[in-house]
Amino acid sequence: MLFIHRYSDAVHTDLKVDANQFLISFPGSKALFEGIMGFIQVNATVVIATDTINDCLRRINLQTGQTAAFAGTCRGSGYLDGKLLNDARFNDPYGIVSFKDDYYITDSRNNAIRVIEEQRDWVSTIISGSRHLVDPLAITFNPFSTNYVALVTTFSKGLYSVNMKTNSVTQLTNRVGETGTLSASKLPDPRSMTFISDSVVVIAVPNLGQLAIIDLTRNDISYICDGTRATRNGDIRSCQLKNPFSVMEIKDSLYIAQLEGIRRLPLTALAEFIQPPTTTTSSTPTTIKYGNYGKIDWGPTRMIYVSIGGGDCQSRRLKETWTLDKNGGP
Repeated sequence: MLFIHRYSDAVHTDLKVDANQFLISFPGSKALFEGIMGFIQVNATVVIATDTINDCLRRINLQTGQTAAFAGTCRGSGYLDGKLLNDARFNDPYGIVSFKDDYYITDSRNNAIRVIEEQRDWVSTIISGSRHLVDPLAITFNPFSTNYVALVTTFSKGLYSVNMKTNSVTQLTNRVGETGTLSASKLPDPRSMTFISDSVVVIAVPNLGQLAIIDLTRNDISYICDGTRATRNGDIRSCQLKNPFSVMEIKDSLYIAQLEGIRRLPLTALAEFIQPPTTTTSSTPTTIKYGNYGKIDWGPTRMIYVSIGGGDCQSRRLKETWTLDKNGGP
């Protein structure tokens, strides 16, 4: 198994996969995993992984190679809230994400979203019984927002917005479709996802051999790479991905985990999908965060100067200049 170390920018290959048994053993311990479908790096030392087929979560120490139970009972499926190790039960826990010091889990076979409050030593259920959230898979929060609203992909080819405060679920994709309006599209087997700006999310779609680029503000969806499930470098139109299952944004690049390795895509290649802000009330020069890799400067001449990947508005990557109206909008 390959994974990216967020704190050292290294690609580790020391987790060995037994292809015959689909068991993963970590060096330095006798621990066996069966189907790690999600993990989160807590710090430079600790990773928490969903041991999906074993119905539990495990803590991995990257320095010592030791593992320990974190939540649930391994090989003891069920559906129960309570203390992390004594009471809680899961049935195919899949995705995991941290938000405001807690961990949110998609409990796939229980059709539920669970939250782990480690400081309280408690697992509780946020969403369950929704007719939409059937076999939830990946889950993510918008890192540019403090709202308790997550995006969730499901095995039934859907993308949903889930409000953790109101326990409400909103379906974002609907019928079979292709590039165009998001609400008229269906994502075939969507998996991992990551935000690249406050309104744009990238989703790995292994069955298509592509990445879906979704603009939540404009309600549209596009795909990159040509859909041939193979391995070929190229621009975002001609590239080929072989069953991309996972995508992660780290330091101005997308890392894509696919069959036969990890691919890297500079975020500057996706500049056309990132839209400028629509309004502003600022009347003085200021700098606004723009995605994870650039910024917008409101200059003294009331023009917008865009910097992407260290370039400026004269860069060949960006051929447009936006003029402000009298209200400060582009």
